[in-house]
Amino acid sequence: MKKTTQKASTIKVETSIEINENDIPDADFFSKRGVDFFNESKFAEAIADFDRAIRIDEEKPYFFNLRGHAKYSAGDI
Repeated sequence: MKKTTQKASTIKVETSIEINENDIPDADFFSKRGVDFFNESKFAEAIADFDRAIRIDEEKPYFFNLRGHAKYSAGDI
């Protein structure tokens, strides 16, 4: 689905793409999306993505750090 709106000299195009998350074995994808959720104060979603990143690659302490910040912000710890 593609939607285009035009206002003065600005054009905005929105495209929606469906992705099966089970086909994404990239821990960095979930880490980055988790940071986006965190920045939007969507802490439960951020924690879930950081958990997923950790399951894929548990050798990166950065993922654990991000999850800790999200849990703290959510009031879980």
